[in-house]
Amino acid sequence: MKKKSNVLLALLAFIPMFIISCSGDNDGDDPVRIGAATIVFADTQMTITDGVLPKPITGSVEAPAGAEISSITITVVYGIEQTNRAVIAERKDLTEVEGSKKGKYTFYFDESTSGFKQYISEIQSILIEAAVKNGDASSREMKFTHEYTPVVEYLSAPVDFFWERVGGKEGTGLNKFGLEWTSNTSTAAIIKTHSETKMVVLASGDWDAIKTKEQLKEAVDNGTDVDRYENVSSSAASKEYDDVLAVDVNGKGEYYIIHITSSSVSSIAEGTLITINGQSKH
Repeated sequence: MKKKSNVLLALLAFIPMFIISCSGDNDGDDPVRIGAATIVFADTQMTITDGVLPKPITGSVEAPAGAEISSITITVVYGIEQTNRAVIAERKDLTEVEGSKKGKYTFYFDESTSGFKQYISEIQSILIEAAVKNGDASSREMKFTHEYTPVVEYLSAPVDFFWERVGGKEGTGLNKFGLEWTSNTSTAAIIKTHSETKMVVLASGDWDAIKTKEQLKEAVDNGTDVDRYENVSSSAASKEYDDVLAVDVNGKGEYYIIHITSSSVSSIAEGTLITINGQSKH
């Protein structure tokens, strides 16, 4: 009897272990996760110059072997002062690779692609997010930088001008250049600057050599400031010159280059008339 009791106790001790073991086998009912899609961009980054995309944006989204991609979302991140997002494509918009059974898709965007072209000038990145059926999610981002060609502003076409002074009156035609003409010596007209105007004397060749507003600005800003110009005769009946001046009018950043070409002196009823001729560009 004692022997039978020992056998019964052993059987009772074994039963819980059997139940626990069977319970553990049932835990495997959840599907095995099969991984995430691989997202590939042909270019990892791109520079857009003057709002022009240098080449198409291409790549692919591929699930692990035998798996199916359940969703793809392609988002443009754009903006200058603030960041915005816009979905431009989903799985249905992409090209499924033949025979892949929804396992691989390719994408292609260029300047003609509807829904994408409107963001090119402000695009910061393209974000692709993909999910695999019974698998994991993945994402990848392509960054963009922007460069701009400096805008070259050329000087205006030459404009003829003449400055005149009669007798002891103030000269006319100079105010737009930030200059004044109120006196002469016995041999020369005295052209002075207004208090805030900067004037520099340039080489004769600078009249043709300086072509842009930036070049003119640099010539004035870096040149030696003079407060008067006295090279025009106040006595010769006529005379020719090849003098070049440049001014920043009243310190306001309004620049002119001035080419003095000739002068004349004559007597009229009101007194001596002195005329200075030339051209200007700005």
